[in-house]
Amino acid sequence: VLAAALIRFPWQRKQIGFLIVHAGILVLLVGCWITREKGVAARLTLYEGDRRSQAVGSDRQLLLTVQSFAENDRAAGTAKAPSPHTIEIPFRPGPFNWSDYDRLGWFPWRVARRDRGILHDQDGIRIEVLDYCVDSRRVAVPELKLRLGKDAATLAVREFRETAMGGRPLVVGSREPLSAAAVVFRMALCPAETKAFIAGLPQGSLGRLGQLVLSHGGKTYRLPVEDLQGKGLVPLGQSGVRVELARFDPESLRVLLKVFAPKEDKPTGLLMLGAADNELDQQDQANGVFGSYWYALPEKPADEDKKADASAPSLIPEATARAAAAPRLDVLQGDDLRLYYRTWFGGRVEASGRLPTDGSAAAVFGQGGAEPTASVVSFLPSRRPERRVVPVPFDQERPFGEERVRMRLTVDGQTRETWLADPFTGEPGEQFTGAHGKDRVAMLRLSRPMIDLGFMVELRDFECRFDPGTSRASHYESRVDFLSADGEPRALERNVSIWLNHPARFTDPASGRTFRFFQTGYDGPFVPEQLADHAGDEPETPRERIYRSDLTVAHDPGRQWKYAGCLMILAGIMVMYYMKAYFFRRRT
Repeated sequence: VLAAALIRFPWQRKQIGFLIVHAGILVLLVGCWITREKGVAARLTLYEGDRRSQAVGSDRQLLLTVQSFAENDRAAGTAKAPSPHTIEIPFRPGPFNWSDYDRLGWFPWRVARRDRGILHDQDGIRIEVLDYCVDSRRVAVPELKLRLGKDAATLAVREFRETAMGGRPLVVGSREPLSAAAVVFRMALCPAETKAFIAGLPQGSLGRLGQLVLSHGGKTYRLPVEDLQGKGLVPLGQSGVRVELARFDPESLRVLLKVFAPKEDKPTGLLMLGAADNELDQQDQANGVFGSYWYALPEKPADEDKKADASAPSLIPEATARAAAAPRLDVLQGDDLRLYYRTWFGGRVEASGRLPTDGSAAAVFGQGGAEPTASVVSFLPSRRPERRVVPVPFDQERPFGEERVRMRLTVDGQTRETWLADPFTGEPGEQFTGAHGKDRVAMLRLSRPMIDLGFMVELRDFECRFDPGTSRASHYESRVDFLSADGEPRALERNVSIWLNHPARFTDPASGRTFRFFQTGYDGPFVPEQLADHAGDEPETPRERIYRSDLTVAHDPGRQWKYAGCLMILAGIMVMYYMKAYFFRRRT
């Protein structure tokens, strides 16, 4: 902007308006720079009756707290002096998810400053930033978003620790009932389990209690459940492996099989299979035995004399039997991280094969592309069930995203990597991380700086009015008092109203800084019992309902410069028009 004006020197009379406009742009930019360097943009959250003198800033920082231990106290297991000290480390991550910078290569976003790599490396403590998400979500992976016909479902696989089974990990899939069919998503932990899913299809009559299809060593064995009752050990071909029906639960249509390795007298594995809730199936990884449980509704007897033969299924509740026989789409993440499927409909497996992950539709029920079709919306594969942080693309409908940063903390050679989250939006367990050194421990957390206003703000009352017959607020307003922050608080200004598009203006008599307070939102009402853990001053008077008011605090020292720059731009445009219209028009 400055060069555009300087290259026209010496200036002429007709360029006066042009020069005023460019000078106004420079003044405007100077005001923006002053506001950026010396201004304040913070968030102040107050419950009715609360008073505070500090607001939460908009910048980000890392807080490193180091606690040292004396050698003798450390041996005794006690922590004494010296007291912990905290280091504030500024952190500027940039405006986007770091994974998006490659996608935004058409614009030089990389020029913007980003604090990457090592931020702190002193006295044996190193802090490194590995990744950053301005908005993210922590999901259980593998995760599958599938569209079946017109319906969509999100499914994931999780791992649990079963305390009743000695802490044995259980890998559990998920089920989503849709209008066309139920969708079940599971994962295979080894190649043999993937092959067993593909080959584990029922054949022939399923029997009155259903059919078990077991796979071992690449071979498939089909066993009716009623044939296993009271039979003891049943061999699986010539493999030497034997199975025993330990329990059959007709209420849930689940079976528990004990697996005996060759030449073993005691069970070496367990197999838990369900016909109505196969997402909970547990395979025998130790012995390499994998299976599926299939059940179909029995055919109705042709006459009254045959009803006695159909008495066994009456042990199975009708709801459970219908759930097991209902149309179902089974999807498996194989050990190769590909998707495989099989569809259960009308007492038989109707289709099976590979499920494409490129978004193309596959006809999973019926032949010749008949509906419904299934298509993969998104798929996040994983070798093991875990909780993973996934970046979320920018969405203007999400005013507050879940901000996370992946850190590596090293203390005296001991390293730990983890995700830290914004304290307002993160999950429990993401608030801080720590690492132990030789005679000290370091704690690291992501936070925002606390800005001391120099005075106190007290929310004396909050008013909220709603549109008639609705729960939508038509007007909400905060009434605050400004108090001194030194010694005994004294009133500086009382009963100041703040509502939308009507900010309050207050000048701190001590510092001379002028602040503006904007009403940006609210929450509530709450009953006092809900705020039992709220760390703040108790209301002076009992309240049946308590609101929380969200205020934005702004100190803009460059505001006058920006206003002056805008006025100069307008004046320059008027001068250019005036001189063009009257000074340089052709005389007739």
